[in-house]
This record gives sequence, structure tokens and C-alpha cells, in this order.
Amino acid sequence: MNKKDKDLANLKKSREFELQADREAATMLAKAGYKGRICLKDIDFMYRSTGDGSATEPDSSHPGYDDRRKAMLANYIALEKNPPKPENPSNRYFQYDKKDNLLLFIPK
Repeated sequence: MNKKDKDLANLKKSREFELQADREAATMLAKAGYKGRICLKDIDFMYRSTGDGSATEPDSSHPGYDDRRKAMLANYIALEKNPPKPENPSNRYFQYDKKDNLLLFIPK
């Protein structure tokens, strides 16, 4: 594969990872007990507040608005058909690291 094709393949994989991260975020919020399509609402809010409704471009590391929204909607439909089991908060805790701006998950 030439360099250009490798770069485009890597960017496509990056876009897939972004969609996977979106799905995982929605699942985590559902497991935490949050109701509704929170992540979908956030995608829409970002679009409305920035006006960036760009399409997915082959040379972009992130999916465009329409693709991201379509994938998240499909994910919520699947979650609503088979909701994830809420997790027991007693077996873990979270700690915020202000220096690195990280929320740490620490299992007990």
C-alpha cells in the first residue's frame, strides 16, 4: 500500500474508533442510570452551537455530523431494545486528577 492509501486507511480506522467511543459513552451513561438519549442530544447541541454540520471526509479523523448522528441513533435504538444492566456503584469509585484533567476509575 502506498503512503496515501495507508494514511486514508488510518483515518478511516480513526473515524471508526470515534464512533465506537460514542457508543461506549452512551452505554456508560445508561449503566450509570441516566435516562434518555443524552449523547444524541449532545451531538445535536454541538451542531447547533457551532454550526459545524460537515460531512465525513476521507481525509478526516472524525466522522461528520450526519454519520455520527445516524450511528448514535442506531446505537440508542439497540440500547433501548436491550438495555444494559445498571452497575453496582459499591465496587468502584472515581477520583478526579485536576493536574492531568482526568477522571480516574478505580475498582475496589
